Amino acid sequence: MDRVDLAFVGGGVSSAAVLEALVELALSGPCPLRERAATAGRPLRLLVLDQAGEFGGGVPYGRSVPPGYLCNDPAGKQHPAAFTTWLHERRREWLGCLRESGDPGARRWLALNAGPLAAADLAPRQYDGLFVPRAVYGNFARERLAGTLAAAHADGSLDISCRRERVVGLVASGPGFRLDLQGGGAVASGLVVLAIGSPPPRPEPELEGESGYVRAPCSTDLDRLEAVLGRALDDSPPAVVAILGGNACALETMWLLDTRPALRRRLARAECVTPGGMLPDASRSGHAATPDLAALAALDREQALTADALFAAVRDDVGRARAEGFTSLDYADPLYARFVPLLARLGPDERRRLAETYGRRLKALARHCPPEYRQAAAGLAADGILRVVPGRVRLVRAARPGLRVLWRDAAGAEHTLAALVVLDCRGWGYLDEARDPLLASLLAHDTGPARPNGSRIGLAVDEEFQAAPGLFITGPLLAGCSNGRHTIWNLENARRIHALAPALARSLARRLAAPPGATPEA
Repeated sequence: MDRVDLAFVGGGVSSAAVLEALVELALSGPCPLRERAATAGRPLRLLVLDQAGEFGGGVPYGRSVPPGYLCNDPAGKQHPAAFTTWLHERRREWLGCLRESGDPGARRWLALNAGPLAAADLAPRQYDGLFVPRAVYGNFARERLAGTLAAAHADGSLDISCRRERVVGLVASGPGFRLDLQGGGAVASGLVVLAIGSPPPRPEPELEGESGYVRAPCSTDLDRLEAVLGRALDDSPPAVVAILGGNACALETMWLLDTRPALRRRLARAECVTPGGMLPDASRSGHAATPDLAALAALDREQALTADALFAAVRDDVGRARAEGFTSLDYADPLYARFVPLLARLGPDERRRLAETYGRRLKALARHCPPEYRQAAAGLAADGILRVVPGRVRLVRAARPGLRVLWRDAAGAEHTLAALVVLDCRGWGYLDEARDPLLASLLAHDTGPARPNGSRIGLAVDEEFQAAPGLFITGPLLAGCSNGRHTIWNLENARRIHALAPALARSLARRLAAPPGATPEA
């Protein structure tokens, strides 16, 4: 089997950020990595494995993403300053690609942002506030990774290769790990970085094969979605679509439906069922006043602070701010400024409880989305097509024709929604329920090297992000992490992933540079 010093499982933003930081270390003057390579008489071998072959951008920013799908953060928060510089320097190319794509979403985005784009030509910082298409960030990320690989090749201390392979098993083997590949074959690696992105959605085995059930709609589902709605039009009347959840994925679906006339014409109505009955905010309220964060302020006087009390204060202040008409874009920054010092006062156990128990809910309290997405949702609602209702989905089952969604409102009353198509945007499932073969091998009771943390959506790790000696975790699988140095309840933002990458790169460099059998210093 192939033998390497370090293997990355997953080739997206998380792996690319760590590789970039590792290569910077190797190039920064006298470096243990270069010394180790010289002692071994060969470069250190690094291998990146990705099942889709999407190196640099991963699934969210891959080549198959429609040109009109937008990043969920503005460009200024998508990456360190390099991205906005790249947007300015490569402006002619990426704008030309969007115009020539013919994608309805891309055309809509260009029209809506004609003014800001013209201003950015003279003042590049104007890009900071734009929610640019994900395909554009993907081009940037791939180009950045190509530069990293070229720098490593020129230096000669690191030999980095990328292969399109699906890893279906990972087990401890000797002084490292064995990575089993789909279709046979394996890779032996001394160290492994697991960067496979978000956990898979909740399994719905009884709905597999149902043509009208689309899980977490993405680019690969567009043809099927259009075909299903097309059949509805042929059969008349137009279709009813159920959208489950109110997160970024749900907003992306609404953007898709609104910008593609062929789909919009096939809609009788779209019913969005989401627990809070609200969609993410996309703009400030315009209030001159600032939100009152009295509950958090009161905790300054508490002697023994707990995770329960801190979350309750955040929830109460957010509830009051929303009742007064503020949006998450009004209260997010002042709330964070109040929250961080209080978080630092929590003891290790309470910090872990906050991340594991309340992480998902903290994220939901400050959700936001591109303004273009909210505008699309508003347009669908104004035309009587979209209705957003507060409720919790209990069950989705097949019916003929279409499907039935059973949901319960806040008063406990049961409702049934008949839909030809169900777009399930309810997000992640739990790791210990996933049927993905790689996760199953990781979490196998007797042989698996990793365990979920208390959130069940991330893996338990130590202060260096190790799930087991030599097995490092980065990216969204760090959700619910509290390891003594970091408290993370969500890690899907590319900028935050890049911010954490240097620390992980330093840990990897120490282990790569250590002589065989030696234990590197922390």
